[in-house]
Amino acid sequence: MTDRTAVARRTDHRVGADADRHSLRERLEPLGAAWRPLTATGIVLVAVLSVTGLVLTRALDGSRVVHWDVDVETWLVDHRTSALDVVAEGGTWFSETFVVPVVLLIAVLIAWRVSARLAAPVLLHVAVGGEKLIYLV
Repeated sequence: MTDRTAVARRTDHRVGADADRHSLRERLEPLGAAWRPLTATGIVLVAVLSVTGLVLTRALDGSRVVHWDVDVETWLVDHRTSALDVVAEGGTWFSETFVVPVVLLIAVLIAWRVSARLAAPVLLHVAVGGEKLIYLV
């Protein structure tokens, strides 16, 4: 046994499934190439959503689209039930300010542990973060 092999055996404490996991550097490498397309996609998404919102609230004010939207909203209010109110309340709870980061953190930790690459945790952050940022635009 050479000195290099002995040192490698002493310093590598990973066993079982952890032995097959990539290092942090290997997991972060794909981000180096992905930040530009992700940034461009985010900018395009904000622009498209902003223009769509302006068209719906300004240009189409009083149009068939707005009347249809109001009709659907009125129909939903007229057909409201107490059972669906409970379901809606539960769904609303999951979007509360405190719950979203806690659930996201748990999901990211699970994805980080299960995934060999960083794509799954980053996807969760981008998806949930993007969804929450829509409220600010």
